[in-house]
Amino acid sequence: MRFPSGFQAHCTSHYSTHETKDLRLMGTDGWASMDPGFAYSGLRLRVGLKSKSFPKANDTVERGFSQPSQFAREMDHFSRCVQENVIPHTPGEEGLADMRIIEALYRSAREGKAVKLEAVKKLDAFRSPPPKEEG
Repeated sequence: MRFPSGFQAHCTSHYSTHETKDLRLMGTDGWASMDPGFAYSGLRLRVGLKSKSFPKANDTVERGFSQPSQFAREMDHFSRCVQENVIPHTPGEEGLADMRIIEALYRSAREGKAVKLEAVKKLDAFRSPPPKEEG
């Protein structure tokens, strides 16, 4: 996947192979890895950055995460949204955007070429508008 910023993502997904739940991000100056990355427990994040003292090596940091009940928190959140008439962190539009991406992946595989998606105009709950340029 190519993004307007120039960022490229190389992804693998599957339905018929042994289940894995890992995530690895690689950049020019470092990497981040979670294995497992999509499990309900045991999450841990490892980050490696170029070493200042030896540029061909990595300085690595690891962090684990506490595991509150994801499903209990999700139910509490949706209950609050109904009671307070607020938009959930993951509204239906996000699911629709996910389905557009999945359909584009299938179309790309079927046609053997890249499929360009229209930019989503509405920001999700976790992104804010870009800062206004001064000038």
